[in-house]
Amino acid sequence: MDLEVFETATKYIENNIGQNNLLVQKVSEYTNYSIRHLDRIFESYAECTVTRYIRKRKISLALSEAAIKKLPINLIANRHNFDAASFTRATKSEYGITPKKYLKQGDPAELFPPSNVEELKKSINEVAPFMDSLAEKGLIKYRFKGKDIAFTCKPAMFESASQYLRTLPAVPLPAQLLENIHDYDQLSTVLGLSLYEFKLCQFDLDKMEWNTDNWDKWCENLSDDLIMAIDAINFWYSLDSAYAQEGSNIVWFRVDSLKTKKMHLIAAGDKMNKKPYSIKMTKDEFVILLESAHTVGLTCYTGRSGSDNIFIEFIPSKLLAYIKEISQEVYVPAAGFENLASNSRAMLVLFGSKLPSFHGKVNFGVDELPVKLFIVRNFYNIESPVLIGNQLKVEANEFIIDVLESLIELSEVCGEELKKNLDYTVKEVSKEEFELKLNDIFVTMALEDGII
Repeated sequence: MDLEVFETATKYIENNIGQNNLLVQKVSEYTNYSIRHLDRIFESYAECTVTRYIRKRKISLALSEAAIKKLPINLIANRHNFDAASFTRATKSEYGITPKKYLKQGDPAELFPPSNVEELKKSINEVAPFMDSLAEKGLIKYRFKGKDIAFTCKPAMFESASQYLRTLPAVPLPAQLLENIHDYDQLSTVLGLSLYEFKLCQFDLDKMEWNTDNWDKWCENLSDDLIMAIDAINFWYSLDSAYAQEGSNIVWFRVDSLKTKKMHLIAAGDKMNKKPYSIKMTKDEFVILLESAHTVGLTCYTGRSGSDNIFIEFIPSKLLAYIKEISQEVYVPAAGFENLASNSRAMLVLFGSKLPSFHGKVNFGVDELPVKLFIVRNFYNIESPVLIGNQLKVEANEFIIDVLESLIELSEVCGEELKKNLDYTVKEVSKEEFELKLNDIFVTMALEDGII
């Protein structure tokens, strides 16, 4: 609808551009839309207001006419309702050039031609089916915003991208071809063609020809698969580093490891948020946990809070260190285990048969025991251990370990911003209980880093 209004308005402007009294109010009356609404539409499609569009068109037409007809500047300015001085100022303001310099160039091409609505329609029609197909698969939500597309990636998009990255191979290229490449654009195109041919050869290096005649034919009739291969090279591959086996003349280019890790982590983060990592505890237990965890450096406070929410962050390296200290696999006696309460099961996992003597009291304020109990209760399978002979194997959740290791590895590459990125929300669900949930921090991280 907006594009139709834009088309109607621009046609009216072109038909009446020679009138000295053409004002935005007349365009508003003709289209039956307010000036404010028209300005919004023009900002979307022409990147300027209606008033400025008319002004830019008038100046552009006047300059082109002066160049074609060899007219003096003051005469052409008067024809378009300017005096010579104001016309010079307006031209320099809009285009950064004086009328005199424009005429010296000897090129009558317009500086601001009328908007080509047919081209806009064609562009939209070309991209719409692709965007529709992604939307139908549940990967994105989108809408056209003028000549741009505003879209939001859904969680399935990250999972799809993560799976796609696993299919991308290292790309081979003969060293002698590489010697003749002098810029990134040329390199990305050549690598895209090589990737496309490598897939056609079913990743058999012996079948590769790197025949430039074939490449020229493919480029004359671009297929979707070739375009996708070149796009993959541009976005996912590292062009600054390559490797070759000793004695081989083949150089290999790989997918950028940092981008891959981030995308896998985003996909993993979405899966994690769908898992039942809901943790409930009494108010007293929660206070003890916070005090103990802060004392041993497991958590840090973010400073954010709401009426019924408290935000804390678990430091990945510290949390993983505790899991490894406890051990990722622990064997406990099977006899009577199923009759124990969760805290007792956790104590048995931590101490086995050598339970310490607390003399009736535990100093929870400085002891690591509450933290370790919390970790075992919530990140180990104490409710469903595996029976092996007369023992039970209790294991730490492999998924949380994978994510922690990924976060730690990313933090080493990306610096401070990722060192504390396991974010939990604590919400009071009743007068006596709190609920602890993992937040959706992974998509936020991707948005901040500009991946999506």
